[in-house]
Amino acid sequence: MLAAFPEKSGSSLDLVTLVLSMIAKDGQTVPQQLKTLLVNVIGEAKTLAQDPKRQGAVRYPESILLALEMRDEADLADSVMHVTNFESIGPEVANRMLSFMGHHTA
Repeated sequence: MLAAFPEKSGSSLDLVTLVLSMIAKDGQTVPQQLKTLLVNVIGEAKTLAQDPKRQGAVRYPESILLALEMRDEADLADSVMHVTNFESIGPEVANRMLSFMGHHTA
């Protein structure tokens, strides 16, 4: 199912990258709405990475794109799978995710 999703779509991971960049910079305050968005996108991406047939339950297009990135980059998948809530994404984790996402973003 994930393979049917176009690699280049109108949606992107820019917002996810922005929030991760904010986390990576110690002292940056992340608004609650963005915290919630990031955790929801990561949760859906984890679900899709484990079971691509659950694509119909996706609310955020970014989660599909992140799941595709996870499929292509094992280290990113490993980092994402360890995220359980917003507090589990510290600057080190955010920087690691950003570096792995950078291998496949245009």
